[in-house]
Amino acid sequence: MVAAALLVRWAAPVLADSADIHFAHAGQLAQQGKPGLARAEYLAGLKLRPGDSQAWNNLGVLYFQKQELEDAIHAFERARRVDPGNSEINFNLGLALFQSNNSRGAIQYLTRALPGQHAAETHFLLGVVWFEQEDWRRSIQELELSRCSGAGSPELLFLLVRADRDAGEPKKSLDAVALFLK
Repeated sequence: MVAAALLVRWAAPVLADSADIHFAHAGQLAQQGKPGLARAEYLAGLKLRPGDSQAWNNLGVLYFQKQELEDAIHAFERARRVDPGNSEINFNLGLALFQSNNSRGAIQYLTRALPGQHAAETHFLLGVVWFEQEDWRRSIQELELSRCSGAGSPELLFLLVRADRDAGEPKKSLDAVALFLK
């Protein structure tokens, strides 16, 4: 019994260190442009430490980059179960759902990503989602927040022109056209 307790006490740090080694190696492989090998390392590390939200998130990013959206969503969902308040994980999950044509499912996660390091992008995506839903007021609100956060892409301004027009705001639509033409 004492030997078993000592083994557990001794093995726990070794397993944690082994997971860290896999995760570090996975990061290096990803930077070297070897996503398949990086995914295998993340999965090996996650077998040892299944509750590591950052590793799940990083794995999701690798899947997302290869447009393996189902696997990316699964990995981001696993990360979110461990760390539900993490704005980066919520953003990544919302983006993956949006890319997989599940705009309605994306809304709750994109909303939870605010405020966060991707605020302008999050507001833009929410603006696009509400635009698709033909909720012009919400679309305008989110697109304006994105624009005020520093984003001013032609796509954003084009959507803003259309949303203002469809919301019955011709003056605002013309103002957005003027911004677009600048």
